Amino acid sequence: MQKPLPVTDTKQTDPEFEALLEDLPPDLFELAYKCKAFVRARKIQSPAELMRLVLSYCGLDQSLREVGGSFTLRGGQKLCDESVKGRLLVCQGWIEALLKELMPQAPDLPQGRRWLVCDGSTVQAPGARRDDYRYHICIDLIRLRLVEVKVTDYKTGESLLQFSFLVGDVVITDRGFAYANQIVATQQRGVEIISRMSPHNLPLYNAEGRRINLYKELRRQLKETIQTLDARIKATAGNVEVNVRLHAYRLNDREAEKARQRLRKKSKRHERQPKAETLFFAGFVLVVTTLPPEDLPAKVVLELYRVRWQVEIMIKRLKSLLDLDALRARRNSPLAKLWLHGKLLYALLIERRTSKRVGRLLWTQLDNERKGTWWRVWKLISIEIKKAILGHWRSEQWEQCLEALAERPRKRKLQNLPSVVVTLLHRCPVLS
Repeated sequence: MQKPLPVTDTKQTDPEFEALLEDLPPDLFELAYKCKAFVRARKIQSPAELMRLVLSYCGLDQSLREVGGSFTLRGGQKLCDESVKGRLLVCQGWIEALLKELMPQAPDLPQGRRWLVCDGSTVQAPGARRDDYRYHICIDLIRLRLVEVKVTDYKTGESLLQFSFLVGDVVITDRGFAYANQIVATQQRGVEIISRMSPHNLPLYNAEGRRINLYKELRRQLKETIQTLDARIKATAGNVEVNVRLHAYRLNDREAEKARQRLRKKSKRHERQPKAETLFFAGFVLVVTTLPPEDLPAKVVLELYRVRWQVEIMIKRLKSLLDLDALRARRNSPLAKLWLHGKLLYALLIERRTSKRVGRLLWTQLDNERKGTWWRVWKLISIEIKKAILGHWRSEQWEQCLEALAERPRKRKLQNLPSVVVTLLHRCPVLS
């Protein structure tokens, strides 16, 4: 194997970009050769410069032609968009390998637990009328950091089976994950669940094996009170059962009516009427858990579920600040998967740099008094990283840059003035 080249060439150093590369795994260049993303030096002289192209396309959302223009401005030879595309296409395996190493290593937890929150987010290709890809996201609820992220097509639904949990983990999810097979399989791995549920999607059974009629059990419950029911969940295949507790909190009249209005509005979009029983359950917060009450009382479970909203804030931050949902490539394009994974790499770089800048201040850990949120810090760090990726531009390279940005030959020419008008302008210079 060819010996890896240095981070930068000997003509000019770039300390800001070198510092950014230090936040990536130490075997960054070795992986580039191993994954055949970088084989030999041509116009792109090193794996470091190739990583710059990836981050420009995926992180900064430059077009292929803009990536080539930026490369040229940094002193490289003219690089056209087709050349950029060719170099990016071979980077998929490299970026996925780096992502695996960048994700925090799962710690040994003999005494404690990890508190995790899982959710999903969809991405649409340009011009699409439906979702094309899905991110499966798991965050550490204490440090509010990404723990695991997977990219699949849109047909792969949200599922607890997508994640690599450890024995002792506690996972908090929304009702989209509350299905019997998922909960049973996850609990068998030694993982505890706290999840909001829908009575229609998750049937509960009593000790005799009969299905519990939740409408009958809950209709006499007083408003703003909590009721706990012991129940069992059955997998659809086999005879595997899991003991759970259902904690039901009944909303007051004002909150219940708001929930029902949201339900009616959603049903109207799908041109259907909600059933009376569905409207009844909208007046409750139903949270099912495999944790026994002696570990977490009902009130604490419900309070903990509310903190699940932090994963929604994380996804909103990724979309608003980093444009996680603004896929540049078309659906099924080879560049689409690279962009999706490259955007995650960019997000993890910002997360690492943010932790480095904040240090031991415990800026936003949920087990301390929080000093602020990550929103403004991420925004400033993303500006800092953008400058490092773009690097120093050389003014004498602008002529070559414009050649890289020029349109390729095509049948449909760029619009010009009519030839008669051009002739008039030549005859009467005053008009121009």
